[in-house]
Amino acid sequence: MGVTQKRKIIFGILSASALVIAVIAIVTWFLGLDAVYPGSYSFQIDPDNLAEQANGLAWTLTAILVMFYWISGAFLIMEGNVSKVDVQKKFHHGLAMLFILIGLAQGIVVFYSIFKTTPFSFSPVLIPNMAPLGRSDTLFALAFACWSAVRIIYIIEKYIKNSKKYPLTVFILIGAIAGAVGIACSYVQAATWPNEDDVPGWWEYVGYGVLGLSGVALVFTIISLPAIYFSLARQASGDLRRNSATIGIGYLFTFVMVILHLVREMILGDLPLNWMVFIFGNIIGALILISGYMRSTY
Repeated sequence: MGVTQKRKIIFGILSASALVIAVIAIVTWFLGLDAVYPGSYSFQIDPDNLAEQANGLAWTLTAILVMFYWISGAFLIMEGNVSKVDVQKKFHHGLAMLFILIGLAQGIVVFYSIFKTTPFSFSPVLIPNMAPLGRSDTLFALAFACWSAVRIIYIIEKYIKNSKKYPLTVFILIGAIAGAVGIACSYVQAATWPNEDDVPGWWEYVGYGVLGLSGVALVFTIISLPAIYFSLARQASGDLRRNSATIGIGYLFTFVMVILHLVREMILGDLPLNWMVFIFGNIIGALILISGYMRSTY
């Protein structure tokens, strides 16, 4: 067994152990919350309280998903650091940044939702609202999602498309900066207009602007990354074609599942256990993406 294989096995064992411990800790913690939002549940199924029990389980699994992204990011950083191919090192680090910040984006939503009500009630203070969005964890999540894509987009434009200019990187960066401005504006609003009823109408357009720029940039990211690799797959053959197609599918699957997971209540509110589909879809997409990059030399 080679050194690389041993390193992967050791990292896998440590990661699996960390996830098991985290599951036990989070489940125990939620059980201790009793009826506190986002829902209580127990290991005994209560037929009269299934919705509340499932809701608590949903947040637990979402927290596990966040840790999965962070562990995957750590794995990619480790693999990038030992890679002897400079371009591969850059791609691994870029993908690691994508996973870590996507995990942070989803983690913010979990954090806000769990700690916004009694006995905690402090997440709206740490993540203040921004007109006209109401709860601004969506704005924070969008900002981090945009930042997650900047590095990998730049690397792809430079090494895959061989561009001398980086228009897509610049556009995504503008959306990421708009998200950062929106985050700053949420704190300005909290300090200037503590009562949301006092927020002037013109300020709402600032919220629409930063949300719109971040949202459009993220949509371009979701479309562009799979499209670039599918285009490369059409032009290539052999291993390059197969790996490019795998990466394209991984990006498409991951991004679609991340977005649907974040907005599931708006579009699939009545579908039972809709969150479970998207959580496992997130994991499947990320694994496809990692497998494609691990087999590639770029």
